[in-house]
Amino acid sequence: MIKDEFIKNDLAGYAFNSKFPPNCKGGLYHGYKTPSQECLFYDFAALGYDLMIKYKGVSYYFMVDEDCVWLSDKTFTEMRQRFANGNDVLEHFCLDGIPLCKLVDKLDDYEPM
Repeated sequence: MIKDEFIKNDLAGYAFNSKFPPNCKGGLYHGYKTPSQECLFYDFAALGYDLMIKYKGVSYYFMVDEDCVWLSDKTFTEMRQRFANGNDVLEHFCLDGIPLCKLVDKLDDYEPM
């Protein structure tokens, strides 16, 4: 798993994202309000799943490697942009000048891969 100081373990030993913490008690989505928040903040950033998102009809693919996350092309052969970890993607990958973490509930589609 990629080093990220914001990925912590709770008392039961489960990973959680302290940078974008769960904020909904008793919710269905690991403590997040929406399934898109769960996918990006938990599955992608905390658990390290690869991620596909679609925004305004354009798909983006993020591939988690041993030491970083790559923005890839759709055939997974070109590494277009490098990020330190999932939270780095959420904070610094921008669409329409807005960081991904602020667009999470406006995505057309999202899927952990």
